[in-house]
Amino acid sequence: MEAPGKFFIEHPSRSDTFRLWDIADIHWGNRGVAKSHFRTDIQAIAEDPRSFALIGGDYGDFISPRDRRRFDARVIDPEVLAVCDLQNVGYAIAQSIRDEFKPIAPKLLGACLGNHEEKYMREHEQQDLHSWFCTELGISNFQYSALFDLVFIRNPRAKAIHLHRPGHLPRCLSKGLSRFTVRVFIHHGAGAAVTKSGKANRLERFAHLTDADITFVGHCHDATPMACNILTLSQDGFTIREKPRLVVMTGAYLTTYTQGQTGYGEVRAYPLATLGAAWVRIHPGTGSISSEVRT
Repeated sequence: MEAPGKFFIEHPSRSDTFRLWDIADIHWGNRGVAKSHFRTDIQAIAEDPRSFALIGGDYGDFISPRDRRRFDARVIDPEVLAVCDLQNVGYAIAQSIRDEFKPIAPKLLGACLGNHEEKYMREHEQQDLHSWFCTELGISNFQYSALFDLVFIRNPRAKAIHLHRPGHLPRCLSKGLSRFTVRVFIHHGAGAAVTKSGKANRLERFAHLTDADITFVGHCHDATPMACNILTLSQDGFTIREKPRLVVMTGAYLTTYTQGQTGYGEVRAYPLATLGAAWVRIHPGTGSISSEVRT
């Protein structure tokens, strides 16, 4: 688990509303990837100055011919992997998906690895692959999970919205400007929950794992939000208040059923994946957070 430090977003207006996306379970390199959905989300983030994103793991399929139990040449995307790339599947996929993320690199906070990255790196002794990927994009390496604060600073003199990464404190930090802090926890996800009740139980488990205001998880290929409130006190200690917390399971970009192809999801009769990322909307001016997912 990583504690990468504080991220600061400097913005000019009290009315500014932000979206924080969790882009997970792309499985790049598989023929079943819904590339149009993925690229539409990337474009939406790139064009919205108030959108920022996290990468939630399983960004590549990362299954090599050495993995005799899972490797299936029929699901390889020839646009990503040529025959000669099968001797170096990890680097070929990571290089290709890196290029897809480059348009939004300035808006990416960091990236988690998922079970696909973790298994491939461990079995191929390429533990530095995920670090290389993060370094190439200039973002934080969240490993499998990370807990951090996202601080919004309203600076009326700011000419544009600007992300300050950990270790690069904004000059306006000491000017007594209005701040709103959101604690974020991101984890790739775990378990084989298939039913709605199983996924709800998975979200409940993550809800009690940290004190984060926003928790993002993936892995189950289904976009499901869960909201809960906890009791807290005002700063002066005389008023009891409710504090909202959100746990959001984000969607995927790998289709479960693809015409002309049989993937592992079809073999195991998994439900249809919810295609596309989920995001949380944050309004620093009012201190409100709300989840938005695809259906």
